[in-house]
Amino acid sequence: MSGGDHVGERPVIGMRQRLWTWAREQFRHTRMRVLRVLVWIRAHVPPGVRFVLGLLLICGGLLAFLPVLGLWMLPAGIAVAAMDVRPLLRWWRGEQPRTSRTPRDPDHFS
Repeated sequence: MSGGDHVGERPVIGMRQRLWTWAREQFRHTRMRVLRVLVWIRAHVPPGVRFVLGLLLICGGLLAFLPVLGLWMLPAGIAVAAMDVRPLLRWWRGEQPRTSRTPRDPDHFS
């Protein structure tokens, strides 16, 4: 055997490939679960309660040194509270809420 030949090189490369494939699959799976939860929250939790829930999750994330609470609560709280930030800003400014992107009058552009 020459000095550069190593018996274990091939399996290590294959193991890295399998590890990256597994990591990508786990990331995709986790992302889909998070999206499902956010869609459920948007459909079942009223807007004001969503914002308060988001703030409570953020506060819980700041107390991550306690058991059960953790840093996972920070991005979860930001995602839940962000659902209501734009409508809240519109309300604060006194703007009319947007209902659709198309004009109601069909002759609007003529």
